Amino acid sequence: MARPQLNIAHDSLGQCNFCKKIRQESGMAHHLQACPARRQQFQPLSGKGSRSSCHMIVTPCGAPRTWWHIEVAADLSLRVFQEKLGGLWPSVAHGVFVLDSTEHLDSQSVANVFIPGLIVRYDSPTGCLMVQVISWYDGQSAPDQTMAIMATSLRQAETE
Repeated sequence: MARPQLNIAHDSLGQCNFCKKIRQESGMAHHLQACPARRQQFQPLSGKGSRSSCHMIVTPCGAPRTWWHIEVAADLSLRVFQEKLGGLWPSVAHGVFVLDSTEHLDSQSVANVFIPGLIVRYDSPTGCLMVQVISWYDGQSAPDQTMAIMATSLRQAETE
């Protein structure tokens, strides 16, 4: 069975927020794993106060050339994650994650809901986002943040 994928134009270009290099979306996840600038500031899991993180791709529904690669702290609650998405993209504020036709808006952590490969719809009264989990890893690229934008497409949609 084929693995589900987001509807992203894989020839769309984006920029790594660590080294500022331009890459096609189809190679951005691999680039972020190997990016020397990201690796320099990456903080591995090292005990108290350190976190595991989740790499996700976010794209507005119906905008295949617009996307963001984000890193989210595993212990972040879904409620706070939703608030952060609405803060970054005001046109989708006050939304909820929909998983298997069930809305999730509670205190569960990102780690308890999201698994690699999962695609989740984030619905709001004025728009929607699709969120795909790429991977989990121990550590953080931006230790002082619970959510960080690692790369963005060069073309942005009306969600900003």
